[in-house]
Amino acid sequence: MFSSLENDRVIAHLDLDCFYCQVEQVRLNIPRDQPMAVQQWSNVIAVNYAARAASVKRHASVQDCQKQCPSIVFVHVPCFSVERPTSGTEWFEGRSGKDVLYLNRNKYKACLQPYRDASLRILEIMQETLKTYGAPFILEKASIDEAFIDLSDVVAKLKTSHNSSFDSAYGVPAVATDRELEEALKIGCHVVNELRKHVFQKLGYTCSGGIAQNKMLAKLASARNKPNMQTFVSPSMVSDFMKEIPLTKIRFLGGKLGQLVLHKGKENHDEEEDSDAEEEETPSEGSPVMAADLWDLTLQELTERLHGDREAAAWVQRVIKGQDDSLVHARSASKSFMSAKNFRPVVCDWQVLSNWTILFLNELCGRIFEEYSINRRWPQTITVLF
Repeated sequence: MFSSLENDRVIAHLDLDCFYCQVEQVRLNIPRDQPMAVQQWSNVIAVNYAARAASVKRHASVQDCQKQCPSIVFVHVPCFSVERPTSGTEWFEGRSGKDVLYLNRNKYKACLQPYRDASLRILEIMQETLKTYGAPFILEKASIDEAFIDLSDVVAKLKTSHNSSFDSAYGVPAVATDRELEEALKIGCHVVNELRKHVFQKLGYTCSGGIAQNKMLAKLASARNKPNMQTFVSPSMVSDFMKEIPLTKIRFLGGKLGQLVLHKGKENHDEEEDSDAEEEETPSEGSPVMAADLWDLTLQELTERLHGDREAAAWVQRVIKGQDDSLVHARSASKSFMSAKNFRPVVCDWQVLSNWTILFLNELCGRIFEEYSINRRWPQTITVLF
């Protein structure tokens, strides 16, 4: 087995490129160079790279997107209809910026299940590919469009079984000595490339990859050369790599904790939330503070900024230098399911409320039975909130 020490690990982070957009592009056969956005009500929740090139931004209104890029195509997310609560999911065709589909949000409920289904198929392909190497691996689903994989044992086996061929292919010496991890990371690059290739060949989706010695560096690396590329960070590159990373791009430092580190005593910022929504680059105002800009802060100074939390300060001091000892945990199933709707205005009609209740139950039942067929799990608790 490969050593579990941080400096001997090979961690990959796979990140689907504009995932919701890709699902719709494949479904509707929309060319990749066609600007498009996935719409939910009057705003867009995902924007492809062709639209980004035209300065279209995620979370912008449909009207603003139309002005910015008249040729853009909008595809509304699948929905349930309260007027047909047992009919299942309705899909919609793409419409040009001149003929956008507007749905009455009081009569429809957005459904992200088709995107979850696509995510599940992608994970299955990754697992099938990894199993062909005949070595243990750990896959952790991080969100609907990203996953971490501990490739340490896969790399160890490949290195042992095919040492000479990998040495030749990647231009590394037969005796690695102090370049042992660099050699392992390059083999990891080969595995990640195979994963990305198989996902594209079988489903038509592209993803970007990051390969490094820990989870944090792998995640940051995967975002470095998007779309459809991969980046690895060797130990000798970590310091230079972190010098180009904005502090708020580090996981858990994009919200309140990061603001406390940057501005002592500032507490009026919301925490970052993890959700099923795909992650996107969010431009910041002004020049960002880079992780390396804080290297000179002492542990005591960081502790004071974090209101005396010395443990959190020590963690910050490590991560801004590219050090992370968090493990990849095997996880591919959701911890909970939810069906919810915000009503504006409130529902006062009993029949309408009854239809919504049936719709919620149908959605949850579908997910519960699917979960049982895949993972043989039944829910233990149900919570109803009004």
